[in-house]
Amino acid sequence: MKFGQYLEAQRVEGWEAHYLDYRKLKSMIKALAEVESTGMDVDVGKSGYGERVTSLSTVPNQQAHGKFEGKDISEADFFTELEAEMKKIDDFTHGELQGIKKKTDTLESRVGVDSDLSKLSDTDRKECLELARTLGDDFLRIEKFANLNFLGFHKILKKHDKQLPTPCRRFYLTRLHNQRWVKHDYSKVFVFLSQIHARLRGDQSGKNEGTTAQNFVRSTTKYWVRTEDISKVKHIVLQHLPVFQHNLDDLQGDSQFCSSVYFDNTQLELYHGRLDKTPNAIAIRFRWYATPEPDLVFVERKTHRDSWTGDVSVKERFTLREHEVMPFLRGEFTVDDKMAQMRAKNSSEADMANVRRLFTEIYQQIDSKQLRPTMRTVYNRVAYQIPFDATVRISLDTNLTMISENPKVGPDCATEKRWYRNPNLVLPPTEYTVFPHSVLEVKLSLKEGEEAPAWVSDLIESGLCTRVAKFSKFVHGVATLLSEEVQAVPYWVDDESIRPSMLRSQPVQKRRSLLDEGHGGSSSAKYPFAFGPAAPIQLMERKASVIGKSQKGYGTLNPSEHHPLSGRGEPDDDFVFVPHRPDGFISWILSPCFGSSNSANTSKPRKLPTKVEPKVFFANERTLLNWLSMAITMGSISAALLGFGGGSTSAPPGADTNSIGHEGSRIIGMLLLPVAIVFIAYALATYYWRGKNLHARQGEFHDEVGPFLLGIVLMISLSTIFFLYLFEGATIRV
Repeated sequence: MKFGQYLEAQRVEGWEAHYLDYRKLKSMIKALAEVESTGMDVDVGKSGYGERVTSLSTVPNQQAHGKFEGKDISEADFFTELEAEMKKIDDFTHGELQGIKKKTDTLESRVGVDSDLSKLSDTDRKECLELARTLGDDFLRIEKFANLNFLGFHKILKKHDKQLPTPCRRFYLTRLHNQRWVKHDYSKVFVFLSQIHARLRGDQSGKNEGTTAQNFVRSTTKYWVRTEDISKVKHIVLQHLPVFQHNLDDLQGDSQFCSSVYFDNTQLELYHGRLDKTPNAIAIRFRWYATPEPDLVFVERKTHRDSWTGDVSVKERFTLREHEVMPFLRGEFTVDDKMAQMRAKNSSEADMANVRRLFTEIYQQIDSKQLRPTMRTVYNRVAYQIPFDATVRISLDTNLTMISENPKVGPDCATEKRWYRNPNLVLPPTEYTVFPHSVLEVKLSLKEGEEAPAWVSDLIESGLCTRVAKFSKFVHGVATLLSEEVQAVPYWVDDESIRPSMLRSQPVQKRRSLLDEGHGGSSSAKYPFAFGPAAPIQLMERKASVIGKSQKGYGTLNPSEHHPLSGRGEPDDDFVFVPHRPDGFISWILSPCFGSSNSANTSKPRKLPTKVEPKVFFANERTLLNWLSMAITMGSISAALLGFGGGSTSAPPGADTNSIGHEGSRIIGMLLLPVAIVFIAYALATYYWRGKNLHARQGEFHDEVGPFLLGIVLMISLSTIFFLYLFEGATIRV
């Protein structure tokens, strides 16, 4: 379907006159293009043609005119019509949004912030809830209207520059982005709607513990959300959780600016620990909110722990003032100084003990590991949470950008004695990357046996978000911006929807070489990227219970691509992404002899989020015992037959020497015994190889080739026995 047809099919009834007149603009371009391709050619070569000067004392040359709807038109007429279309859509969109804002204010005054809800009858409360939902739906409808027209302008400007000689796309895209319906933030509507929903639900705030040291123990699941689905997700969440705002008196929108400076050393020890999910791997960051320049800084440490051990990952933090950060890093601001501050504020002994421990441990880790500022994340975060109640907390991070803290050219943070990048330094394209999606985090702090609310499950299964297991902003930023230093990269770098953004952050020379490599016939990646062509990936078969499920809702994050990880909707746990290469025991054995199949590949290895529990090691042991049991059975049979066949060296008088007897037993034993030995050798070698991979949490754990070859060996042995006895029986009959 062409875009003009799609635009007409998606129009909202009653709004037809307010949409972009795409067909009219397209027809005008076509009429002007016909003039350019015929009549204008005769002017080429004339004196002064193409000059970029004019004379004020002469009559200017008339532009060639195309015929449109019986009238002569020029490019100036097209631009006039384009301006009129922009103004038409801007006025309509702004008017509709203002109408929604007025209705929201009316509803808010009706519900009241301080009024007694008992005065509202059940009918009135239901009516108010329905009106709040309707206002949210109206907002989503006008946003869809804006997105369709926004895309239409992009397409018509691209078509103009393709068919006409005067380029205007860049200029008018700037004009487009300055329209009120594009550049303004209307998220305050969602803040008011969330307050209305919270008021009508009767949300009760939790207890404010007021502790200085803040420790969080919860399960977190992360998802990617497309830009066009952000408002839909917000509308769903605000009907169940209020927008958590720290300062309602200075409300600019529903989101809050957030910056985090991550620390690591030159070996990127913390990065690789978080990537491999090794037990007790840490991440240390200094975070601040609301303002581009820090004031109150949260010193945070995240510690990864495997859930099967009975422990859970935890985030711990304490606060410092900005002027105290550098003295803290140099060891000049000591734990005693921090304790003195806390005593002055009458903090409890328990809080002081927690901060003392955390303060000391983080400083020792920074000092012993020689950590330094490495990468910063900057984004706008909208948080949904009942105040001081962490049972269900949802956050949505938009406009996510990762920045390298140490410039490649110029003084770094250590030289300037700073703990974050000098904001006065130029930020070249190679030192930042813009993530193309928003990141949704669902954080649950539930009691044992308690399940997540039904609406959370409905949101996850709605098709609006894509689960990305163990996604990390820190890991993604380091893998993209410090691609030369990392030893491995996360698995999601192979996703088609994010590779272009990662490619834009690479130096021009590397970008060009990678593009040339990608267009040179390589089928492994459409968008080659900093780590070389992406390894081909395959999606392992789902379990039988999942195969029959409908695939509706599993589209792609990029509509033009079909990539398994880009699927809209939440892939279930049966999705496992693995490098498509023979990585079993046989290739492990043969690699020292023939060399690694990846020796010529410059790609960094992809790390998968692998959970290794004790039962996996026990399963490896049980597999070894099963193989040994089979080998022992065959070996016992072969040993018995050899003993029976070797018990008599001469046949008794009158015995038939051609009959099946001792010699046949000897043959069976000699055929089965080597097979049993091969089975034992394979079982021991596979047990060692698989255990090594399990400890390293990398590679594959199954062997597709070995059991197949052993089956062939066993089949050949049994077939040999069968044909020998068959031949011996035929000889006796003859």
